[in-house]
Amino acid sequence: MPKKSAPRSSISPASSSKNGDVMLGDIHKKIYSSSALNGGFDTLLFKIDKIEQGQNSLNSKVDKIHDAIHDPSDGLFYKLSEFKIESTQKFSDVENKITSISEWKKHREKTEEKNEEVHDDAAQKLASMEKSVDSLMKSKHFTWAFIKWLLVALGGAAITLFFKWLESKMHIL
Repeated sequence: MPKKSAPRSSISPASSSKNGDVMLGDIHKKIYSSSALNGGFDTLLFKIDKIEQGQNSLNSKVDKIHDAIHDPSDGLFYKLSEFKIESTQKFSDVENKITSISEWKKHREKTEEKNEEVHDDAAQKLASMEKSVDSLMKSKHFTWAFIKWLLVALGGAAITLFFKWLESKMHIL
């Protein structure tokens, strides 16, 4: 079917030129006032680059924390396992010392008739062993306090990183 043409208006060429100029002026204003067309995409790309840089920085920090915890030669878990082995050995030594003290006491009861000098030497050995047990117990308590502090510090760091990440996500929205 042939298209029907719209009836022509009787607008003069001069007035249509003015309407065209006004229309072009309106289009020009809209283009320059549009944030998307007037540098908005550049700003958006710049912000995305900033977020990406922040994310890369955050990733590198998390990687460093991961390395500090899991490093097989110097990591926290390695040190804890070494401490556990060392503590087990020390506890075994302490148990052996306690056993030897018990045996010594039995022997001492049998040989009470020995002179005073032998008695003084044995008392000094006993005091030395008790000091080492006390020292070991103090180091155990100190170490556990340190581990607890370290875990709290790591937890605080993790929470801080989470809230910074959350804050960066909130700025995106």
